Amino acid sequence: MGHGALRWRAAGGEALLEVGEAAGVRAEWFPSGQKTALLRLERKDEPPLVVQGFREDDIPRLRELTGWDIAEGVLAPDGHNWGDATVEGEGLSLRNGAGELLFEAPLRAVRQAGLQGEREINLEFDPGDARTGVEERDSLVGLSFHVPEGAVGADEGGAARALLESILARADVVGGGEEPVTSVDSVSLLVPRGRFHADMHLSFLKLSGQTQDLSVQYENIKRLWVLPKPTQTVVALTLDPPLRRGATYYPHLLVQFHEEEMGELPLDISEEDFQKKNERCGGKLDREYSGPMWEIFTKALRGLSAAKVTRPGAFREASGGGAQCVRCSYKSDDGHLFPLDKAFFYIQKPPILILHDEISGVEFQRQASAHSASAKTFDLAISTKSGTEHQFRSIARAEWQNLFNFFQAKGLRISNLKQAQQGPGGRDALQLPGDGDDDGSEEESEDEDFKGDASGSEDSDGEDSEDGDFDEAD
Repeated sequence: MGHGALRWRAAGGEALLEVGEAAGVRAEWFPSGQKTALLRLERKDEPPLVVQGFREDDIPRLRELTGWDIAEGVLAPDGHNWGDATVEGEGLSLRNGAGELLFEAPLRAVRQAGLQGEREINLEFDPGDARTGVEERDSLVGLSFHVPEGAVGADEGGAARALLESILARADVVGGGEEPVTSVDSVSLLVPRGRFHADMHLSFLKLSGQTQDLSVQYENIKRLWVLPKPTQTVVALTLDPPLRRGATYYPHLLVQFHEEEMGELPLDISEEDFQKKNERCGGKLDREYSGPMWEIFTKALRGLSAAKVTRPGAFREASGGGAQCVRCSYKSDDGHLFPLDKAFFYIQKPPILILHDEISGVEFQRQASAHSASAKTFDLAISTKSGTEHQFRSIARAEWQNLFNFFQAKGLRISNLKQAQQGPGGRDALQLPGDGDDDGSEEESEDEDFKGDASGSEDSDGEDSEDGDFDEAD
């Protein structure tokens, strides 16, 4: 600290912050607790800086050493959480009716911002601070503002939207200022549920709905899954870190398309940006796409994000209808379980991804009323090495032999092998792989190079072989 300047170094960090006269400093002093205080510094063209941990009687010494005219402000310590929210400089402030500061948040740390309904603003913050090199144990990761009924403009949603626009003008939101390169007017999401307008930007995907907006950075999309149901196809996005909305985390987004939906997706992108994107994303991006909506949506998203695409392999339902999944229920929700070459994916609520490498055992379970050969359904329990058990109920009786063969072919341990060999009725032995026409072989599928990491991180060296069949379908 010297005349006209203040220097601060984080304990355990290497970065040094320095504020000098040239910064155009405006300093305020706030009592912040029992005999403690903080110093707030507003700098020209820079976010405000707050230094806390001073003693109350340090202010004369600070004035003497820096030569600054340090004003004395007032904080409101009463714990109220309502007041007037405004954007002041580079921060968002909440003040009570007397103008006392309740709290403020730096907008440079806001990574995502959107409306929830017509009156609620949701903010997500970047918990890290690369400038100090210090890992904080407690961080502000989310904040919500509600514009109450009766506020000016609240009935039309104008007050909340005006505040959001002020925040977005200063926040470091994902892809701030980017124009979309292509859009899909209406897509249906199963998780989180709703209809959204999808804008694909160069660095992120934005989904705009009537009650909420979602933004997903492409770097957070670890894998795309094409999961065909009867008459519909679900495109699942696996995210790491998960998308967060309030106290709810979404590790997977499920986008559903009807099989008959067709369309075109031209890309409004400069030649320079097109070349740069293809260099970074393995040359998967095209200038335009046409065909089934599920296919062109997946291809465009793959080209922009470089995420690999996985589709089901050789598994087919026992009824002969060609479906690549089995219908079942998880807890109280009805859905579909996809046996993939290196994982199981259950849709729809909640989406569950179980990698084969994580499975400790599977168990066939006859239902309570299923002690006779007339039982129509059975349950399947999949246990993981971490101790979690997922129980999928009400699977059609015909799938017992089908799933048994699949588990055997994939080398998955069947916990109750002897009982499973007896079949769903408990009397007739199953036809084991190799005993008949079924040789237990599996054809190659697109997720053949899926290494099975829980976060869906990048696969190791080699070409993106799992996209081969996908491209051949063009």
